[in-house]
Order: sequence, then C-alpha cells, then structure tokens
Amino acid sequence: NNLFKSSSSSRVKDLDKYELTDSEVSDVKSTFDNLDNLNKVSVYIKSKIIRIYLVLNDDVELKKVEELADSSINKISEKNLKYFDVEIFIESLNKESTVYPKIGYKHKSQTKFTW
Repeated sequence: NNLFKSSSSSRVKDLDKYELTDSEVSDVKSTFDNLDNLNKVSVYIKSKIIRIYLVLNDDVELKKVEELADSSINKISEKNLKYFDVEIFIESLNKESTVYPKIGYKHKSQTKFTW
C-alpha cells in the first residue's frame, strides 16, 4: 500500500505552493477572444497539468489556433510554467470536421506546444 501512496503523492508534490490566479485564467482565455467560431474556453488545473479546453463552432485554420495556443502560455507566470505541464484540447462542433479534435502538449521544460 505504501508503494501506491508514495507514487501518487509525488505527482502532486508541492502543488499547494502553486496556484493559477484568476488573472492568469482570464488572460489565457482572452488570448482566444478574436478567434473565429469560438464557442467556449475553459482553463483549470488537474494534478500538475494546466488544461485548456477550446470548443469551436466550426473549423478554424489549425495554424492560427496553434499560434494562439503558444501565445496563451505567455499569460501564465514563469513560476507556474516551470512547475506545470500544459495541455490544450481543441474540438469543433462541426461533426464533419477533418481537422479537429486536436491535442497540444507543453512539457514544463518547453516553450511551445507539441501537436
């Protein structure tokens, strides 16, 4: 039982010392404000990962979304970026979409998302 306990607790070690502020959440969300066909943006922390969920009403050029995703992480404090990994999940409400869903991932040691 101790084996499982120690492995799970190390995943969230020092988590209480880090917080995504309301301002950071708001600034990350606002990065996507001018995106065509934007339906919804959500930002929250799950374990040691900042998760961004982007829902589009219809397809948007992936390159544009990737650029905005990379810009959005500039709204997060350097302290948090060195601690948290960041994931972005993008889906389109267009059921015929050939582009989405997509997932981007940024390890805490990187400066941009990998798709």
